[in-house]
Amino acid sequence: MKVFVDESRAGAGKTREAIDRIVYYPCKTLFITERKDAFAELEARFRKAARKAKTDPVIRHIHSGNHGGRGVVKRIAELPSDYSTLDHVIVIATHEALLRSDLSGFHGWRIVIDEVPRFLDFQEKRTSLDAAFFKHHYT
Repeated sequence: MKVFVDESRAGAGKTREAIDRIVYYPCKTLFITERKDAFAELEARFRKAARKAKTDPVIRHIHSGNHGGRGVVKRIAELPSDYSTLDHVIVIATHEALLRSDLSGFHGWRIVIDEVPRFLDFQEKRTSLDAAFFKHHYT
């Protein structure tokens, strides 16, 4: 599996560029975002970009409210077989769904993670005041 990381600054257009690539070149993509309430906006952006690219990908959402009682994890596991005959598919799901899913059957699919999951979005910080603060308040 190849992993590409785009560390461009926020607002640099990473999502727009990813959407343009996904709609222009037929592929099967699992597009992961932080929140379910962003699905409709993302779908609209995909459809607008697809019209511009003169393509017509199948676009679906998977979340707890639309899986037909099968469970999100099971529904995601079924994607490769459900869409095996199609060339251009975009499925939008959440970070939570991704983290709980077995992606071993996704050979040939692209998985695009639009935003860093919150639990990974941290940085170690150290300032000259750290030691003095902790010594003063906790010893």
